[in-house]
Amino acid sequence: MSGIANRQIQLDLPAEDTAGPGLPSGSTLPESQTTSEVDLDQLFNTLNARTIKNFKHVIEGFELSYEGVSRQANAGYKYLNPFLSTSRQVFGELTRDTPTLERLIVDTSHLSGALAERSSDLSGLVHNANLMMGAIAGQSTALQSALVRLPDFMRQSNTTFVNLRATLDDLDPLVDASKPVAERLGPFFSTFRRAASDAVPTITDLERTIRRPGRQNDLVELTRDAVPLAKAAIGSGSPECGSDPNTDYERAADSDFTQGAFGETVCSLRNGLPNLAFFRSYTPELVAWFNDFGTSGIQDANGGIGRISTTFNAFSASLDFADPLSPIVELAGIGGTGKNARCPGTNERNPGDGSTPFTDNGTLACDPSQVPLGP
Repeated sequence: MSGIANRQIQLDLPAEDTAGPGLPSGSTLPESQTTSEVDLDQLFNTLNARTIKNFKHVIEGFELSYEGVSRQANAGYKYLNPFLSTSRQVFGELTRDTPTLERLIVDTSHLSGALAERSSDLSGLVHNANLMMGAIAGQSTALQSALVRLPDFMRQSNTTFVNLRATLDDLDPLVDASKPVAERLGPFFSTFRRAASDAVPTITDLERTIRRPGRQNDLVELTRDAVPLAKAAIGSGSPECGSDPNTDYERAADSDFTQGAFGETVCSLRNGLPNLAFFRSYTPELVAWFNDFGTSGIQDANGGIGRISTTFNAFSASLDFADPLSPIVELAGIGGTGKNARCPGTNERNPGDGSTPFTDNGTLACDPSQVPLGP
């Protein structure tokens, strides 16, 4: 009971085996052999005004919570006797170190204030914890199975960790050898840190290049578009050009181009090989033909000049093609001369090694005797 006149003295007798000699009449107990009770007012005096105000709200809350259930509360209070009877020792310890109790109450107040300021975060923590517990409860069967396997796993882990000791001993030479290198890595990582800092804008731009909001504007969508392009280029498989019975060259393997653009290109190149082989022998004539279009004459100190000469046809007025023809007419292969099967290099003079005219060892369909007029 709290009050000035409400006082009592309780004597605790020692056990029989630890009892000392009895106290003579008129003896005085020193203060060191006594323990004072803590008045409730002393406890309240350690609280500041804000805490006392909030404590009043707590008491009012108790009043509201016990309203209508006083009988059940009274029945429950009788079970508090062990707690109340032992609370004297607790309050005695608190009385011996009052400054520490004050710091505990003040720190608790600060903690409660910090929690009140982060009430939304605390509510989110409780909500997420509830979801986590619900998820764990939903996986109770799997959790039970994992707990059943845990002892075997721990035994195997114990064996692994024991064997790992020998591995760690083997790693000691590697660690010793790495120490000098690790010291040299300090300047490298210092430079690398600056390089990594400078690379942040580049990586940011690269991220926008790889993926950007919108359609058809980043590397990911370009890669996706490459899939149908690859299918169109590759087609159904390797190109197989078949032979056309109506011609002497190969044709495409299919008419609907299912072998892809690459396959059709291969077939086209194969079909063009005979033409290229034919024109290869006439390379000097083709080059000279293009050169004649690009050259109008020779160069001297005054610039480009051209020499022009007049050639009169050597045929009769009756245009009798049996008469001798001019070199131009004969070179063109007209006028009934029949010289239209000349070999490559016929217009070139023989350098003395027999390389002109070129017959490819007699395999070309040409007549080496057909040569132009002149020396």
